[in-house]
Amino acid sequence: MNLFSPLMDAFVQKVADRVRQLQEEAKPRYYSRQEVAELLHVSLPTIHAMMNAGALTPQRLGGRVLFSAAAVEEGIAAGTLKKGTWTKKGGIK
Repeated sequence: MNLFSPLMDAFVQKVADRVRQLQEEAKPRYYSRQEVAELLHVSLPTIHAMMNAGALTPQRLGGRVLFSAAAVEEGIAAGTLKKGTWTKKGGIK
């Protein structure tokens, strides 16, 4: 048995854990319509109006309507998707 074997095993395990963590962070995240509605404090019909107005761009994945988490979060940060400011008719209050 090598004196450095336990040290090398611990190092390899740390590197493997970090690689797994980075791979998980790199996966694209998506929000459902309900999750976006909750984030923005609006109803599902308002989400539909925002989609029709072009404020939200849906992606269809496996028959589901999803929204890129990055795009939603950027819209909130930029103020184009202000929380609680949209009406069902697709306009800003």
